[in-house]
Order: sequence, then structure tokens, then C-alpha cells
Amino acid sequence: MGTAFFDLMAKVPNAATMRRLLGVGSGGGASLNGGIVITGGSTEPGAIVLAPGFAIDAILPLGYTLAGGWELWVSPAGSMTLDVRKSTWPTVPPVASIVAAAPPTITAASTSSSGTNVGWTTALPINDVLRVIVTANSGVTWFQLFLKGTKT
Repeated sequence: MGTAFFDLMAKVPNAATMRRLLGVGSGGGASLNGGIVITGGSTEPGAIVLAPGFAIDAILPLGYTLAGGWELWVSPAGSMTLDVRKSTWPTVPPVASIVAAAPPTITAASTSSSGTNVGWTTALPINDVLRVIVTANSGVTWFQLFLKGTKT
């Protein structure tokens, strides 16, 4: 777990982004209001490029309302498009996309973001299952998607 944390530290551009990612408020207290973080792949030497269809699932322990967009980090720098799908537990795997025509995308870079969730399904009740799927990829072996939102 320590390796993953330090690996994350190496990918985050500054302290303000790290605080936002971890949901730490200006008062130093931890908050669950920051949003949802989903990570997939590896940064280890010799890691394989994530093929389209690669998927990571997560069960939400809390309900969230998505607002404020998303942030995407990748390693190494490359191009990638993700789909985010959801279902209600125990219906798995999720098949309903929540991203409409605006999926998280990065083009020839290591970071990308959007300040909006226009067209997205934004209500994510407790125990929903999310699946992040690589739909296109060129050279990326690791990604971290931060869906901004608030705990409901």
C-alpha cells in the first residue's frame, strides 16, 4: 500500500491537487466530499499498455452527486479515452454508461481535466457499482480518474 501511495505522490503535480484528490479540506481534516478516485494499470518497469476493454470495478460505500467534472492522470504520457458505467448492486457488470457524449479523454499528455459533467448521469446512490473501461489507448500503462462530486 505504501508503494501505491508514493507512486500516486509521484504522479500528482502539486500539493493543492493532492489535497483535492484525497479530499483534505483547508482545515486539515479529512473529508469524503471530494469525489471518487479509480486507478488501473501499473507504472512498474515493463508494464503492458492497457488494451481497450481493460476494466476496473468499484462499489461505492457512500452515495455521491457528481459535479465539477473530472481529472485524469496517466503514465506514461499518451492518449486514452475511458467510459464510466454504473449499475445497482448486485447487478454486475455495469452496462449503462454515465458519460453521455463527453467521456474522460486525454490526448498526447499526462494530465487532462474537464470542469463539467454535461449530459452525465450525476446521481450515484450508495452501493452503486462503477466500472471504468478503457475504450481507446495509445501507450498508457496506468491511469487515475478522479470524478469530482459531493457525498450525499
